[in-house]
Amino acid sequence: MNKSYKETRRSFIKKSTTGTASLLMAPGIFSFNLSEIKAEPEMGKLPSEDEKFMFAGFAEADITPEIGMEQPGGYGKAYHRTFHDPCKVRVAVFDDGKNPAAIVGIDAISIPRSLVLSVRKQVEARCNIPGNSILIAASHSHSSGPLGVMPGEFDHADELVKHLAYEKSITTNPEYYAHVEKSLIESICKAYNSRINSQVGVGKGFE
Repeated sequence: MNKSYKETRRSFIKKSTTGTASLLMAPGIFSFNLSEIKAEPEMGKLPSEDEKFMFAGFAEADITPEIGMEQPGGYGKAYHRTFHDPCKVRVAVFDDGKNPAAIVGIDAISIPRSLVLSVRKQVEARCNIPGNSILIAASHSHSSGPLGVMPGEFDHADELVKHLAYEKSITTNPEYYAHVEKSLIESICKAYNSRINSQVGVGKGFE
């Protein structure tokens, strides 16, 4: 770094710092009072005793595929030969007395939209959780079951696309699809029906 560049840089920083300080100290420049800015925001109003309750329920189901079923996650066909841990559906339902909601985790590479919409519709009819209050998320497990390209999904496409979709990608097994759908519906409703009065808190931590 040459001398002239150093001097130019120092001069710029000095002028910038001085100008910023002048603006901050000048009255009327900003609409807020700097003395009112606090390092930590004030906590909100604590809930009353009547507002503290929350019902919560939990459930899970085993959706481990069978040995020999397609294994997702790679290019080309692969098939399950062994299993280490079970694949599961896990559900948590929270209800403040007015707005029940379900958070669902499923060990799957992905979830077909048709499956999500079907589960939401049937759960809403069976246990009154609104469909748009049911969140279903996949763990993107490469050791999960055959949920992928739906049968007939690419029948309209050209031969190359059909070959890639049906012969080189994970395809949905209809029997496994039905098993997962049933497990999702029953687990969500089981969690809803097992709700108990619970205490729920929020916190933060640092490593």
